[in-house]
Amino acid sequence: MTSLGKTWSEAQCGTEAGHQLHVRRKERVCYSCMQGHDRYRADLRGYESTGPKVPDPRQVRNSLPPFRPYVYRGTGADAYTGEVVE
Repeated sequence: MTSLGKTWSEAQCGTEAGHQLHVRRKERVCYSCMQGHDRYRADLRGYESTGPKVPDPRQVRNSLPPFRPYVYRGTGADAYTGEVVE
């Protein structure tokens, strides 16, 4: 146990090392370790991380809907002047 009261594998979750530890122990890889592995691979290849290809299995807390980021779908032009805004 570490000083935080967690085992070593739980303390490392969310990192590439945690992902490797799950694989070495032939355990099911948790979602946070999948995210860490994806970030590591994207950084290694020079790309932006897109996230794991599987949906997040963790339960949504406090009965809140899952977070969906805002996507601007406007025309790109100012409605008042008609000037194109970038």
